[in-house]
Amino acid sequence: VSARTSQRTMFPTKPLTIRGVFQVFKDIAAASGTSSQERKKGHVIKLLAASKGNEAGYVMRSLQAKLRIGLAEQSVLVALAHAAALHREGLGTGKKDGGVALAEKLERGAQAVKAAYCECP
Repeated sequence: VSARTSQRTMFPTKPLTIRGVFQVFKDIAAASGTSSQERKKGHVIKLLAASKGNEAGYVMRSLQAKLRIGLAEQSVLVALAHAAALHREGLGTGKKDGGVALAEKLERGAQAVKAAYCECP
């Protein structure tokens, strides 16, 4: 991590996204064959170079499967539902849309995710 802060790049790196990090994790998991270790290292180095703030720590903890955050399963489901609803709303501003407040949309999303998880965990 200290090397990342001392290195300068010609162009700023793109911010990490959930979709992008997940794709890199899938690429790391799928890598096999000749020089797969080198490819895996390359993926990790790129993730760390693109990380900002405390993202590098979370990337490493995720790769090590040591992301023990102490959340209950239901809390994770609600957080997932809220993230999806906020993404759909363009990260919502709390404004009402057609008479339906953002809080109501978040609650409906949470109930839908919980119901879906009960049917297919």
